[in-house]
Amino acid sequence: KAFEVVEEMRAKGVRANVVTYSTLISVCSETGDMPRAQEMVREMESLNIQPDVVTYSTLINCCMKAGEPEKAFE
Repeated sequence: KAFEVVEEMRAKGVRANVVTYSTLISVCSETGDMPRAQEMVREMESLNIQPDVVTYSTLINCCMKAGEPEKAFE
């Protein structure tokens, strides 16, 4: 559902920001979807949106929940 909301935002011309992406990464963490979380980080980088401490801590949490703690260092 969160990804659908972001698509609606985009359709209405609203740009996602670091809070939006951190939230999406958190959703990925809850569902154990590490590849999608990594995709969100790459998308942020491509849009010149700088991850913040919340983004990184959420991503680390996602790595741990996915059973891939080594990914946190990538």
